[in-house]
Amino acid sequence: YNAGQFKAAIECYDKALEEQPTDKFLYGNRAQAHFKLNQFEEAIQDSLKSTELDPTFSKGYHRTGNAYLKIGKLEESEEQFRLSVEYGEASAL
Repeated sequence: YNAGQFKAAIECYDKALEEQPTDKFLYGNRAQAHFKLNQFEEAIQDSLKSTELDPTFSKGYHRTGNAYLKIGKLEESEEQFRLSVEYGEASAL
């Protein structure tokens, strides 16, 4: 991921999730890789899964809000950013 190889990163996260299907960080990181590839729907799915696994995972809400914003879903984005702040990601905005 850090090298900008987002497709390869997604493949790695896919494999890791086969072994650790309840890891919120893997879903969150894969969401960010999808985001970088402009795959916003996939980013939303993964970031929503990360907050389903841990409803206090503020970074997951932040990532969901960013992806919703990119596809023009402003109300959904606003709600996700509100939850991000509520759960501690005050610097997200």
